[in-house]
Formats: sequence, structure tokens, C-alpha cells
Amino acid sequence: MLKETIDKLPYVKRMRAMYARHERAMVPAVLLFGFIFDIFTFKSIDVNTAFLLLGVHLVIVMLSILFVNFCDIRWKDSTSNILNKLRLFSILLMQFSFGALLSAAFIFYSFGGSISGSWPLIVLLLFMMIANEVFKQFYLKTVVQVSVLFLVLFVFLSIVFPFVFHSISLWFFVLAGVTSLAIISLYVFALYKLFPILKQKEFYFYFNIILIFSLLNGLYFMNFVPPIPVSMVDAGMYQGLKRIPGGYDLVQQKENIFEKIVPGKKLKIVEGEPIYAFTSVFAPSKLQTKVVHNWQWQDDKTKEWKTINKLSYNINGGRKQGYRGYSLITKAREGSWRVLVETERSQVFGKIKFDVEFVDKITTREHIKK
Repeated sequence: MLKETIDKLPYVKRMRAMYARHERAMVPAVLLFGFIFDIFTFKSIDVNTAFLLLGVHLVIVMLSILFVNFCDIRWKDSTSNILNKLRLFSILLMQFSFGALLSAAFIFYSFGGSISGSWPLIVLLLFMMIANEVFKQFYLKTVVQVSVLFLVLFVFLSIVFPFVFHSISLWFFVLAGVTSLAIISLYVFALYKLFPILKQKEFYFYFNIILIFSLLNGLYFMNFVPPIPVSMVDAGMYQGLKRIPGGYDLVQQKENIFEKIVPGKKLKIVEGEPIYAFTSVFAPSKLQTKVVHNWQWQDDKTKEWKTINKLSYNINGGRKQGYRGYSLITKAREGSWRVLVETERSQVFGKIKFDVEFVDKITTREHIKK
């Protein structure tokens, strides 16, 4: 009775009509809002709290899949209105948690690597985020739910393990894959015991799981997966550098407002003058690793990037502003350059692009302290 009265209210009818007219526009708008919300959420809270929240989302997804299957298989003949409402709520809650897990993974991997070096994984996660919002009916299939659950479980563990073990060793990515396989195998086995009818789709369950496992491992060993939790905080090219108490004194040519806005940088130097690549790299407490500066010059004729030198320095995690370090070369050629900031496994998580131009005399320069 109350529900019928509410449905007849003019503003309720207008809201439903508006939703029907603008549903296509509202879906990406809500997705964008949720994504921006997650960015501010995960940047403002402690990483351990973030992992706890994501763990809760994983549990919610697992329980929601079980409950929806109980409703669709065990209680399919039930006419209970309460049960139908709980089923709908479980589906919405499951999709909300899937969205949170996918967007969190997207954010972590976007912050942890350069787009050019990690774009396949980032595109995959972005596609899954959009699919979760747009193809809602597709997500009602148990095979799809379990497949996406395995994807987010694998990605979640591959982010958590480096934080827990204070290392970006490839073995912890392997451990994340093996652990996620073990968990999802037990979960699927439990589904078979509770709902024997799902055994008919056993091939599709394991085909999708093996496909996702192979895809993520392929991306990792081709260095398309950024080295979470290491990330770039600051980077720049300079014509002079000196170590001072508490930091560095960096020398660069003065730039006007337009030059500061335009991406890339032109270094005007006297031939033979050294140039410095300065980077600040974040790593969590107790994590020790090596940062590699891969200096590359672009051949004017072939347009290929050629490695001129690889220089490295060790970092110790724990500094919020990042661990600072630098490398230099003294025989730079004129033309286009880039410095790829990598791990020892050549995982790219930062890039500095610049051009070198020879001049007869030094231009006006300024000092910056970092």
C-alpha cells in the first residue's frame, strides 16, 4: 500500500522518466564520479586501510555470488518478495564491490607506471571497469562473475604482496598468481558442491581462469605490469647538480610561462657539458631496490630509440617525498632524448623526454633546491 502511494507521487514519476531518458549518459557519469571518488579515497587513507577495505570488497563479492546462486538454483521457485529484493540488493552490492576493486587496481597501476610502458594492463582494467557498469546483464552469469573474481583476486594479491614482503621481486608476482589459483579453485569446488548443476559449465570456468592467468603472466613477463609499489614522485633534467645538506642544488635554464606549460624540455648546453637526470622515487618502508636510468637517443634517420647508457642507484623506501637520486652523461648529442626510469627487470615506471641543443655560451640559469 505504501509502495503504491509512493509510486504515484509526481516527483517520483518525474525522476523515473528522467532516468529513462538519460540512462545512457548517466552510466558513464556515475562511473566517472565513482572513479574520481576512488582516486581521492585511496590517496587520502593509509595503504593498510585501503587493503583492508579491498579485502572486505572481495569477501562481499564471494558471498554475493553464493547468495545469488542460492536464489537462482536452490530457491528459484520461491515467490518471496523479500527474497527477490535481497537477490537484487546482492547483485547491486556485488557490482559495486567489483567496481571498487577494478577502479582501485586501475589507480594503483596507473600511479605505479608510465602509460607507454603499462598501457595493455591499464586498458584491460579500464575496459573491465566500463563493462561492469555498461554490461550489467552479462555480469549476471556465474561463469563471468567467477572469472572477474579471479582477475581482481590475482591483481589484488599482486599489489598487496610487494607491500607485505617489502620487495618487487618477480617471485612475489608468481606467488600472487599461485595463491589466487588456489583460492579460486577451492571457491569453484565449493560452488560445485553447493550447486551440482554448475558442473555442466566446468570447461568454461577453468578455460576463463587459465586464460586470465596466462594473460596476466604474459603481460608481467613482457614488462607491461608496473612495479607496484614503486612509483615516480618527481623527475627532471638539469644542467647542473650539487649535493647540499638536506638535499640537492639543481641548476636549470630560466623558462617563461609558455615553456613551463608545454610538455618536454629543451636543454641548451655547451658541447661537452654534462646533463643530469634527477628523480625522486617512492617506495614503502623497508623496501630496498635499484632504480635504473636508461638514457636513450633518437636516431634522426631511422627514428629508432637507441640506448646510450644505463646508470643506476640504490634506494631505501620510507621517505614520503620519495628517495632522491640522479645520473649524468657528459657526451650528449644534439637531438631528441628520453630517460626511461626502470627497475632491474626493465619495468618502466617513469619517463623524461627532452631535446638537446648546442649553444656557444651558457644562457641565463637559475638554482632550485630539492
